[in-house]
Amino acid sequence: MAQEATTPQPAKNDGQPNVRELEMLKKQCEENMNGWKRALADYENFRREVAARTAEMREYHVMQVTADILPVVDTLREALTHIPPEQHATPWYQGLVQIGKQWEQFAKKYGVEQIESAGEQFDPQLHEAISTSRNESKPHEEIVTVHQHGYTLNGKMIRPAKVTVNKLDSKK
Repeated sequence: MAQEATTPQPAKNDGQPNVRELEMLKKQCEENMNGWKRALADYENFRREVAARTAEMREYHVMQVTADILPVVDTLREALTHIPPEQHATPWYQGLVQIGKQWEQFAKKYGVEQIESAGEQFDPQLHEAISTSRNESKPHEEIVTVHQHGYTLNGKMIRPAKVTVNKLDSKK
C-alpha cells in the first residue's frame, strides 16, 4: 500500500501545550521572519539598483541628444553674429534669439553646462587647442579665442571647447 502523507498530530496531554511543539513552531516562525527580512532587503537593494541604472541611462541619453543638437546651436550662434545690428529689431531676428533662449532653458533643465573659456587658463581636460597665438600682454596659455563652446553634463564631458591659446616662448 502507498503511504499517505500524515501531518504530525499534537500529542494529547489534557489541554497542556506541548513545550517541544511550541519550541519547534517558535523556531519555524523565526526562520520565516528572517527569510522575509532577507527578501525585503533584497527587494530594497534591487529597487535602488534599478533607480541608479535608470538615472545613468537618462544621463547617457541626455548626453547623446545634446551632442546631436550642439552643431545646430553652433550654427545658430554663428548666424546671429553675422546679422547686421540694424536688423536686430526684426521679428525673424527676434525669433532666432528666442530659439537660442530655448536652448538655454533645455540646457538648464537637464544640467548641461557651457564650459567657460574666454580669458581662462587652458585646461586640457576642458579645452582643445586648435591654434595658438602670441600676445605679450596676455598670460602664457590664456585662452584668447573660443571657436566652439564646450559642454559638460553633471561634470562629465560632452564636448571640449575648441580654442586658441596664447603661447609665449619659454625662457631658458
